[in-house]
Amino acid sequence: MKNAWENNAVLKLYTQASRQQQEVFVSRLSQVLVIGAVISVLSFFFEMLNSFVGVIVLPVALIAAWFVATKVVAPRMVLTFDKFLDSREQ
Repeated sequence: MKNAWENNAVLKLYTQASRQQQEVFVSRLSQVLVIGAVISVLSFFFEMLNSFVGVIVLPVALIAAWFVATKVVAPRMVLTFDKFLDSREQ
């Protein structure tokens, strides 16, 4: 298992990236996680919604998820993972 982590291309790119690039990576990851969670929750209730309401709710929920991921979750994740980010540019 240790050999698998040593040969991981994403891990190599992450460790070679600058701090700013690592922060962008963490914010993109938070966006994927939050938007994915919202899509999962919506998939449970979407069939119960009226067609018109569903057309309105889906984009509003996705935009709200992106906003929350970018403005709330991403900065918190950057602070949480600060000890794992590159410290050369500080």
